[in-house]
Amino acid sequence: MLDRLNNISDEVSRKKLMQGIAGMTLGLGTGASLPFANAAKTTSKGKKVVRIFVFSGMSHLDSFDPKPDNAEVMGDTKVIRTNTGEQISEHFPELAKQMDKIAM
Repeated sequence: MLDRLNNISDEVSRKKLMQGIAGMTLGLGTGASLPFANAAKTTSKGKKVVRIFVFSGMSHLDSFDPKPDNAEVMGDTKVIRTNTGEQISEHFPELAKQMDKIAM
């Protein structure tokens, strides 16, 4: 039995295993069918990209897309100006100082 498990682990790479699990979980065939799968193959002049997606996280209206003139959609969050002039949530004062280094 142990020999059989060792052979299976040799045949299936970790990447293929994770793609299979993701495919079964998300109802997708392989990772190649994901819209962002080919993003790594493109060349650009950018140095680094960090994409943050949080389930049940802060709303964009309470973080990076505040609507201070529309009280109907704006929560209790106040806005501050960044060093480039955009408005973001008061919860990100250090980020506001470095906004010229990121893309929003």
